[in-house]
Amino acid sequence: MTDEKKEKIKSRKKKKRDSIAKLKQQMIDYINNIKTYEDWDKFVQMFMLRFPERKKKFFTDSGIEIKRLYIPDDIKDIDYNRDIGYPSVPPFVRGVYPTMHRGRFWTQRLICGTGTPEDTNERLKFLIDQGQTGLNIIYDLPSHRGIDPDDPRAKGEIGKDGVNCCCLEDMRAIFKDIDYKKYSVSQITAIHVLCMYIAMAELDGVDISELRGTVQSDMFNAIQGCGALASDVTRRGKGAIDYSVEICVDIIEFCSKYMPKWYPISIVGRNIREAGADAVSEIALAFSNGLAFVEKAMARGLDINEFGERLSFMFCCENDFFEEIAKFRAARRVWYRLMKEKGATNPLAMLVRMHVQNSSIAYTAQQPLNNIIRGTLHTTAAVLGGAQSLHTNAYDEAWGLPTEKAAMIALRTQQIIAEESGIMNTIDPLAGSYYIETLTNELAERIYNMVKEMQEKGGSVELTENGWIANLLEENAYKYQQEIESGERVIVGVNKYVLEDEELDIEIHEIPEEVAEHQIARVQRVRKERDPEKWKAAIEELKRVCDAKEKDPKVNIMRALIDAYKAGATLGECYKTMWSDYRFL
Repeated sequence: MTDEKKEKIKSRKKKKRDSIAKLKQQMIDYINNIKTYEDWDKFVQMFMLRFPERKKKFFTDSGIEIKRLYIPDDIKDIDYNRDIGYPSVPPFVRGVYPTMHRGRFWTQRLICGTGTPEDTNERLKFLIDQGQTGLNIIYDLPSHRGIDPDDPRAKGEIGKDGVNCCCLEDMRAIFKDIDYKKYSVSQITAIHVLCMYIAMAELDGVDISELRGTVQSDMFNAIQGCGALASDVTRRGKGAIDYSVEICVDIIEFCSKYMPKWYPISIVGRNIREAGADAVSEIALAFSNGLAFVEKAMARGLDINEFGERLSFMFCCENDFFEEIAKFRAARRVWYRLMKEKGATNPLAMLVRMHVQNSSIAYTAQQPLNNIIRGTLHTTAAVLGGAQSLHTNAYDEAWGLPTEKAAMIALRTQQIIAEESGIMNTIDPLAGSYYIETLTNELAERIYNMVKEMQEKGGSVELTENGWIANLLEENAYKYQQEIESGERVIVGVNKYVLEDEELDIEIHEIPEEVAEHQIARVQRVRKERDPEKWKAAIEELKRVCDAKEKDPKVNIMRALIDAYKAGATLGECYKTMWSDYRFL
């Protein structure tokens, strides 16, 4: 290379350096003169000519457009006392208790239910030994649907997605050597299993007024979010859904009188979210359903200021971190507003006491260890959003029921956040964030408006019967799947960062066939050993009460169902009596 050519290259480099230096100085001068948002925005527009953003527009999972920057002007219309308030003070945005997690941590309540009652008892004891502070029992599909294990319809399902429990002896085996009255016990099922639990307690000499816990008795959830659980209801004619909702109100009425420490219903948005709802429709549908229970309870003469204190909610936590936090905050504001409109004056009857279970559909079968990170993200958002109780899914749940190791890691996720992170050492730490407060406002408005729209269309019973809710969820679920398939919604390990020829490196929790044999043998033995006269009288009384309820919704079936289990009736026999073939067909 000649000297002349070297000089030309050197000159070009110098010009480039000088040009960059000049641009840099211009940028510094411009930055030093930015005084307003408009000044900053002009600078950003120039910057983006060379360094564009990743997308033209950004949206939350529920479709709210996200601005590039949030500033004081975005929250200038917020009145602190009216729109946010203090913890335990209406509208409860910042939390339902005065000290929140500074007083005590949320209840760490992992779902447990696998195989036989004895298997579940062993897992419960393991979780208690590992520091779990609440019990959370999930039952298998036959138990949910009121099917005994020796019924042909139960074949292949016994103990597969929860514990099989069809008689009082099963319930006793689940809680063997566990002082259940010491714990808050969540029963993920409906009235038939709750009554079995109450029957066990009464026969044990336990004062049921001291029992603590909740039951996921929300029949709207079973229909809207878990169709298979309510197929016996939805195949029937008009009136069946209303009848099933009235049965839920039986629990509210019974617990209001006899079990004041028990939450008689968990109004569920979580499974509705899994069925296709977004953050807005999850809460709106749950609240519309909740209002149906409130209205029916009030129609029986129950005081909203009393039973309102014992309503609880179960929500989902998905991937959109800030939207989920804002969703929980917004939910408390909206429910307060709705209950106030219904005539509640007791602030304790207007609270959203929430259990949160993180998303299952966010978990992937591919690269399953990534689910530990997803679970940590969801758990953190739920804590920052003010949850009172939490379940974190185990990393292997995309494959089946969790192994002991996976369940322990899920519990440790909560314990590490509680004991090591410090994120809950001040209450509602994200309050005052321009983004969080703007998002909370937008979500609250959208949720409230959707609830009102549903009420104007006839409410949850009618919209469930005519398919409006099912259509909404199907459309949303289809849109979600299309976003994944197009790559618009990135799922790590599924449509991006995929491992070719991936080998599964986790243990799968298998349910052996012996589980079914064990449960069939037990239920047949129970039928053989019970007093036939007492059993017959109890079943006839249950039939009489259920027939009366079909004519008069205010008739309460709880006591008759409890007594039937005491007399040795099985779950399938009780359920068949409650939903006799002639009912609504």
